Amino acid sequence: MAARAGMHRWTASDDAWLAEHYEGMTDIAELADDIERELGFRTTPRTIYVHANRMGLHKRRLDNHEGRAERTVHWTREPEMQAWMLANDHGQRTDRLSDEFRAEFGFGLSRPQITAWRQINGRSTRMSHSGGRTPLPVGAERIMKGYVFVKVRDRPNVGGTKDNWELKQRWMWERAHGEPVPDGCCVMFADHDTRNFSPENLVAVPRRIMARLNDSGMEWHDAEELATCVRIIELQRRANELDGMVSRTCAVCGRKFRLTEAQLAVGNRRVVTCPDCLAAHHKYKGKRRYKGASTDGGHE
Repeated sequence: MAARAGMHRWTASDDAWLAEHYEGMTDIAELADDIERELGFRTTPRTIYVHANRMGLHKRRLDNHEGRAERTVHWTREPEMQAWMLANDHGQRTDRLSDEFRAEFGFGLSRPQITAWRQINGRSTRMSHSGGRTPLPVGAERIMKGYVFVKVRDRPNVGGTKDNWELKQRWMWERAHGEPVPDGCCVMFADHDTRNFSPENLVAVPRRIMARLNDSGMEWHDAEELATCVRIIELQRRANELDGMVSRTCAVCGRKFRLTEAQLAVGNRRVVTCPDCLAAHHKYKGKRRYKGASTDGGHE
C-alpha cells in the first residue's frame, strides 16, 4: 500500500487498528513503521502517543517499570479506595502497600501516588513499621537556614506541610510568657546570637517595623536597647502619619492637597506634588545639582 503524503486525519478504521495494536506495543517507533506499512500513511511517534492518549489508550505496564502508575486514581472519586487506604496504611514501605492494594483492587499504586496520598492526608511523618527512616521524636531539634527548629508534634496539622516543626526562639518565647506570640510579630535575638534562647534575650517585634529597624542604622546589644530602638521607630512612624494629615501646597500647581493612603504607606517627608499632577505626569523636579542647569521646578 502506498504511503499517503501530507497531514493525515485519523479515520474510524485507523482508530480501530490502533486500539488493537497499541496496548501490546513496546516500541512506539516500530508502531509508526507498522502504521505506514498497514494503514498507508507516515506519522511520528509523538503524534501516535498524543492521539492514543486522547482515545484513552495506554500501553501495558512492563515488569521493569514498577515505579510507574498502572492507572490514574482520583482519590476523591474513589471512596472505597480512600477508606481502604485510611484503614490499611500503617507506614509500611510503598512497595508493600502497593502489593496489598493490588491484592484488594487488582492493580498496584506507584510510589509517587502513595507519597502524594500520604501528604494530602497528613501521613507523611507516620512511624515506619517495616523499614525506612524512623521519624524524630517530639522535642528533637534540627537546623534549617541557620535557625534552630524544634519538633512540637508527631504529625503536621495540615497534610503536606511541616507545621509540626517550629522556630525554637518562637517556641521558647511562648513557653516563657505562657501565651502565643502576638499576631503580626516575630521573635528577635536581642544580642544577635541565634543560639542564645534565654527568655531575656528573646523580644517580640512587630513585622511592620522590621524593615525600618534593620535599615535604620541603629545598634543594639541587649533586650533593653532593642526595645528602645523599636519605640523610636514606632514614634517615627506615628510622626510620619501625623505629618501626612497636614495639608501641604503642591510645588507644581500651587493647590492644597493631602497625601493619599498609598503615599502614606511609603513615607511622605519628601512628597511635594499633588496626586492630580502626578496622574498628569507632572512632577516637581527640585533644584538642579549641576552647573548650568535651571534651578526652577514645576510646570514649564
